[in-house]
Amino acid sequence: MKSQEKNSTKNDTSKQKLGAEMDRAENSKNSLDSGDFYSEERTQKILKERAKKLARPAIKKTEEEEIDIIEFTMSFENYGIESSFVREIYQLKEIVQIPGAPVFIYGITNIRGQIISIINLKKLFELPEHGISDMNKIIIVRNQKMEFGLLADSVIGMKKIAGKSMQKKLPTLNGIREKYLMGISADKTIILDGNKLLSDSSLIVNDKTDTEI
Repeated sequence: MKSQEKNSTKNDTSKQKLGAEMDRAENSKNSLDSGDFYSEERTQKILKERAKKLARPAIKKTEEEEIDIIEFTMSFENYGIESSFVREIYQLKEIVQIPGAPVFIYGITNIRGQIISIINLKKLFELPEHGISDMNKIIIVRNQKMEFGLLADSVIGMKKIAGKSMQKKLPTLNGIREKYLMGISADKTIILDGNKLLSDSSLIVNDKTDTEI
């Protein structure tokens, strides 16, 4: 009798553990399905997985589709760019200035043996400057032809944006920012057009100096 009671208690405990595990799995799934935001750490992992897909031809998205963006800040405004254009997010480290370069070229840096030019979009967009420190981040963007870094004040993470919710224009945006605009999300995040940025040859510096980084 005691043996049966012991087995019954053991089975009940196992069922409870199994039920708890199933609940945790379901909660995790629901969190993933409903959540629109990913931390920077998880963003990096997702970007590495997606890097293999960059060579594939881009497919034009319809307004009904959701897009994944990397959200970042500049001058207290929120910006975003499609994650399909982002190779990785890099901590700002050693930067070499390029004499005579356009004002929006912050400099060049060495990332694992590759020389990358860094674009300061705040200069390009004529946004207020608040100083640059090692807390800034570099968002490495690329397509099949070009690659460079975008200087960001901070990186918020990855989130989904509904294409149909984006505005194509905003009265407060004009000039150079409008040139690279993809749309404005419902929460006023300014989504930059990765294709337009990476297709603009004026943003690239072909440095031929012998500078070592």
